[in-house]
Amino acid sequence: MPLFTYVGVTGDGKVVRGTVRALSAQAARDSLKEMQLQAQELYETPEGAPAPVVTMEPMAAQPAAPAKPSASPWKIVEERPQFDASPSPVTASELTKEHVKYFPLTDTLRLYAGWLLSWYFLIFAFGSYDFTRDLPIKIPLVSGLFQSPVIISFALGAFLFLLLTEMHKQLGKGMGKGLALAAVGTGVFVLYRMNM
Repeated sequence: MPLFTYVGVTGDGKVVRGTVRALSAQAARDSLKEMQLQAQELYETPEGAPAPVVTMEPMAAQPAAPAKPSASPWKIVEERPQFDASPSPVTASELTKEHVKYFPLTDTLRLYAGWLLSWYFLIFAFGSYDFTRDLPIKIPLVSGLFQSPVIISFALGAFLFLLLTEMHKQLGKGMGKGLALAAVGTGVFVLYRMNM
């Protein structure tokens, strides 16, 4: 999993720097948001290369001229280390729990639900075309899968999961909101199955 180096700002204006492991830059930004940090800089650190050293120094005194005041009395000075041609590999015992950041389970499930829903869309597209006209080639099980209530139920379930998890993100995550949305999704799914 790639290592990302970041410089972020907390809610009270403190500059924080560190590293986070994530699958992508967007996943790293999401991890920083979960830690209540606003990312100022975020870049991938090459494998085996030591993370850049960043030090905090007080800023030089500003002249009395009408200049725009700085928001922070610190400035970040980056020192680029010389990279060793033969870096030592990091062993699993050296990685502590705070260094490893896993991809959130909900986002992984959303990825699989999206792929599943796209396959169901293909089944419905080919099945509806085969229902109205003959396909130029015969695809086994197209009409059977198209008319299957199980496939339709799974497609509805995947769609509801994607819809409600996106609503949960947009409303601001919370246990109460999540439970309410899960109850709504379960109610809609049960109501649909009862009337099918």
